[in-house]
Amino acid sequence: MDYHRAHGRSLAGTIRRMGYPSGREYLCDWIDELAPGQRKYRGPNPKANPIPLEEKAQAVAELESRGGTAAEVAAGRGVPRAAPYIWLREIMGDDVGGTEEKGAPVSRGLDDLPDGIEVLQDMLRGVRMQLRKARLELDVRQAALGIVKKARAPTRSC
Repeated sequence: MDYHRAHGRSLAGTIRRMGYPSGREYLCDWIDELAPGQRKYRGPNPKANPIPLEEKAQAVAELESRGGTAAEVAAGRGVPRAAPYIWLREIMGDDVGGTEEKGAPVSRGLDDLPDGIEVLQDMLRGVRMQLRKARLELDVRQAALGIVKKARAPTRSC
């Protein structure tokens, strides 16, 4: 505990340096026992109101359309700068971003379109297939969200 207090109150640093306890929970329990209220808390503010999904989606859309920087989007909602990116991963899944260059306009890929009508029609078929897949995925996610909301709804008993 002395090492923990003397070296910046870092849980990970204390465990790494001292080699014990084997779990973070033990050290947290010791700190809370010996110095209640002194442990740093890192995580979401439990007193803050949760942000509705619609507002998160609106912030993600604003971020993706480059309606403002991440800091501006976040500041408008009173959250940290990283929150819109977290919401993006939450809404779209972990595979967002791809290999595209960061900050590159979406239209850049359209500048080098081929001239042949057959090639363009094949590309159109591919894009339509991607659209069908995206719509299906959206429908599945919305159905899952509806199920989760129903599961969380409080039940009344007489």
